[in-house]
Amino acid sequence: MTLARQWAQEHPRDAIPVFCRQVEAAVAVTKREGYEQAVSLLTEVSGCYERVGASAEFAEYVRSLRAAHRRKRNFIATLDAARLPGYGDHRY
Repeated sequence: MTLARQWAQEHPRDAIPVFCRQVEAAVAVTKREGYEQAVSLLTEVSGCYERVGASAEFAEYVRSLRAAHRRKRNFIATLDAARLPGYGDHRY
């Protein structure tokens, strides 16, 4: 992830898919630590989306994660606690 973080400084659009894959991998761990890592990565990737003027896309991504993992109560709680864009938009 160090390389992705460095890449994100100059090429945020190209780094987004790398971060998103890591978010999905962290959620797949299905433990609190994985959920916390996923939310931490989401916080980082939100900056990439902002730098390329795609904040609405990030909010949609968060909504899609919420819908895809709606049965993972602890993940949803961790996501809610972070109050990322897309928070409170519970359209499944």
